[in-house]
Amino acid sequence: MIRESHISKAIIRSALRDLEEFSEVDVAITGAGPSGLTASYYLAKEGFEVLVFERRFSFGGGTGPGGNLLPRIVFEEEAIPILNEFNIRYVKTEHDLYVADPVEVIAKLASRAIDAGARILLGAHVQDLVFRTDPLRVTGVMWVWTPVQEGGYHVDPLYTESRAVVDATGHGAEVVSIAASKIPEFKIELKREKSGYAELSEKLHVEHTGRVVPGLYVTGMAVGNVYGLPRMGPIFGGMLLSGKRLAEIIARDLRHSLTRSRLSGPLPSLSPRLFFTIISFQIFNDLLHLHRRSCSRREHLVKACSEQRAGYALMKELIASDSSLRVLAPLNSLLSWILPFLTNTMMVVGEALTSNSLKVALASLELHSLANHPQSTTTNSTPSIFLPKSST
Repeated sequence: MIRESHISKAIIRSALRDLEEFSEVDVAITGAGPSGLTASYYLAKEGFEVLVFERRFSFGGGTGPGGNLLPRIVFEEEAIPILNEFNIRYVKTEHDLYVADPVEVIAKLASRAIDAGARILLGAHVQDLVFRTDPLRVTGVMWVWTPVQEGGYHVDPLYTESRAVVDATGHGAEVVSIAASKIPEFKIELKREKSGYAELSEKLHVEHTGRVVPGLYVTGMAVGNVYGLPRMGPIFGGMLLSGKRLAEIIARDLRHSLTRSRLSGPLPSLSPRLFFTIISFQIFNDLLHLHRRSCSRREHLVKACSEQRAGYALMKELIASDSSLRVLAPLNSLLSWILPFLTNTMMVVGEALTSNSLKVALASLELHSLANHPQSTTTNSTPSIFLPKSST
């Protein structure tokens, strides 16, 4: 029997679990228009936790009305690979331009972003920012439900902490405007959008996409308002290209900051054995982090693998470039084995951990190790990479 109270409980319990997860993400994007959705897709595809805030109860930003309410929008040749990746149909016209149905563009951008692991919160208005001063940076957003904002009610917002905040709000560049007016230490000066010049605008919006200040990024039409660029009009290729470029920039920045923070400290004073003991426990902590975050969702597992790849790549770079770390040079060959080992087994381990089968997971790791490297046989039932060796 279906009871009305059961319906309410199902909605409330599930929604509150989501809102709890939304309190801390890797990337918070404001605006579910074409550039915001494109950026969210490519970031989620790389394993980052992405949350898109959209004040309306629909996707697409200004895409839906097409060109002056005519149901077509235009793309240039450079954007065709992105359209193909999203399986968006298009028709070639004169002058190397392509037209597409705005409804299909909106639907497939949103669908692919969600399938990649991005989360979209509709009816959520980003009202303010969170920042820190040492060093000066943006660290999150403050948001309320759109009906609260439009009703003019004084309701305190909720926080979402993030490693990157993205302004994809369109012409107004609303998030960067908040930073400019309320955090004067950033010394942001909005140059305001110019009138239309489509060819130049498409190029410049992509070139200027990126970080405005530490922790705050801009993409799509908002770029024009920040840097004083010409507006585009109903040609959308630059917005897709801007979103993809932004995802590449953020992914690079976040991985760099992550690996630098993990490897900060007096590395030259570490012996190789102690160095790898620390790294082994870092890997083990990553796996427990997967369990704690209920990451049966594939995107979290992919993220962990991606972070490990970035971490080991930076270690190899440091060892090769810093003469004070040459004592660790012999470890390079070992890293070349550990990295694929982790990549191939982390999915299995993560899924096992989420089903409370830690021993099974560790046994799977050990069997994998023995199958590929029989010379590394050990009598201990726990994989040797997780155990510090005796100092004797």
